[in-house]
Amino acid sequence: MVNRKSIYIPKEIYNSNLYHPREDTYLIEDYILENKNSFINKEILEMFCGYGYISILLKKIGARKVAGVDINEEALKIGKKLADINNVDITFIKSDVFDDLTGIYDIIIANPPYLEGYPRSIEELSYYAGPNLEIVYKFLSQLPDFMKDDGFSLLVLSSLSDLENITKFLNRMKLDYQIVKKKHIFFEDLYLLKIEKKKEDSPSG
Repeated sequence: MVNRKSIYIPKEIYNSNLYHPREDTYLIEDYILENKNSFINKEILEMFCGYGYISILLKKIGARKVAGVDINEEALKIGKKLADINNVDITFIKSDVFDDLTGIYDIIIANPPYLEGYPRSIEELSYYAGPNLEIVYKFLSQLPDFMKDDGFSLLVLSSLSDLENITKFLNRMKLDYQIVKKKHIFFEDLYLLKIEKKKEDSPSG
């Protein structure tokens, strides 16, 4: 079991209505801590960052540059405070997926909303990706333009997501993927996909 105490989070933040670290977050955290060398000295983007738990972890283990992106302005404000408390330098950006971003990154990490349904509030944006998972597909369609050719992305999905069609979409986007971690919780399985640009003559999925 990974020690979850490497990042200090004040009690008042846990008392907020924001999306807090939970099993899907810890799936990413475990992979990062098991593969630290892959993240050291890299330029990394965390999409759907919330208040930046993973971004702070990345900076603490030695990433060269980290940017955290979310559409929730309140979460980003708290993320800046939390980064200061943990003595790390992170750039927080408000954006609807990649719409307001420039540049390319070695690694792009995403724990998106992955449940079908229409979000009725800013808080529900953390859970519902649209009736047809529009947010997930928007992320995947824009991903290649912001990821270096030799880079990779980590994406959390659930067995409650439409995995069959998502993986077909990845193939159409010429993106290779493999499931690098999996965890069963209650009524669903969580998957962590590692996504890379398809190499020439590379077999799919």
